[in-house]
Amino acid sequence: MNEPRRGFILTGSTRGGRTTSQSVGEYLAERLAKRGAQSEAMRVRSALKSERGIAGMLAAVERADVFVLVFPLFISNLPALTIRALEIISERRNGDGERKPFIAICQGGYPEARQSEAALAVCRQFAREAGFEWVGGLAFGGGSVIGGQPLEKMGVMTKYPRQALDMIAEAIACGQPVPDEAVETAAKLLLPTWLIPPILNAVMLLRLHQNGVLKSFRARPFAR
Repeated sequence: MNEPRRGFILTGSTRGGRTTSQSVGEYLAERLAKRGAQSEAMRVRSALKSERGIAGMLAAVERADVFVLVFPLFISNLPALTIRALEIISERRNGDGERKPFIAICQGGYPEARQSEAALAVCRQFAREAGFEWVGGLAFGGGSVIGGQPLEKMGVMTKYPRQALDMIAEAIACGQPVPDEAVETAAKLLLPTWLIPPILNAVMLLRLHQNGVLKSFRARPFAR
């Protein structure tokens, strides 16, 4: 690969407001800037609202030396709106043109990164059909804990994702594929497996309390 100096980061979250995928994209953009690589970012939610937005997304793909998709895991796949964006890009390129490097980064609410394997396989197939060069993808779990906050603000909770993104930024700046070490680092669990269920249960109960529905959580209004 030639050394790419400009990246396009497309955020696949369909929610409004701050999202974890957006936080991941911003962290990566900051790390690219520190390495002298330019980047521009866009959200799928905004791009698909109008023909002008779609045209802007397609133009950004063509301007970039490397295309990066950051998206949340929905059950076991990409959000529908993100899939639609990839379909539009694929239809426009029609498998022709320069084989730009393509990287996919998936963050899921599940603790285990392996839950994202099917979604990353979809991204790999997209790259093949749309005429991109698949140079790797990675996934990390526990994204719901971040809740759209800056990754550095989360401290040790985002230690491994940040380390993996640092490696990706270095790879992009140097024109290299996603290193295996980055994939392995992102997939690491910060906590022992047995400790994750009680913590997630505690987080759920806290959110129920914050929303004032803790007392009615076990309500069975239609029970005989």
